[in-house]
Amino acid sequence: MPLPLITLGTAAVLALIFVGLSVNVVRYRSGAKISLGDDSRRIGFGEEFSAPPLFIAARIHANFAEYVPLSLLLLMMIELIAAPRWSVEVLAAMLIIARLLHPIGMVRSAPNPFRAGAMMLQWAMLVLGGVYALVLVSGLM
Repeated sequence: MPLPLITLGTAAVLALIFVGLSVNVVRYRSGAKISLGDDSRRIGFGEEFSAPPLFIAARIHANFAEYVPLSLLLLMMIELIAAPRWSVEVLAAMLIIARLLHPIGMVRSAPNPFRAGAMMLQWAMLVLGGVYALVLVSGLM
């Protein structure tokens, strides 16, 4: 069976675009001083406890649904092309730790190290995985 290099290259590029789009949202949130939600519902930094628990739970769930599919696809494709086991394990650990830290941070006032750390780790996983995948693909094509 041929290696899925086109899919891996595509996932790698999309991972980098996804992080760029995510950083853009955080930039706008920070500039508007909005921790959760958008302009239609303003929950500022330090006001997270005024947010309905269902809103917070839904954002935790949505963030997971936004990041995990692409992250897993990228991880799987890197593993399928027989990348060194340690590199796949490092990326997998980054993903799992980020996904565990994010819900912990979401129930605390922002900014906090759990939420910020989770997003930085998630973005790092996608950027490192994306760049690593592009390097692997370019060497195999």
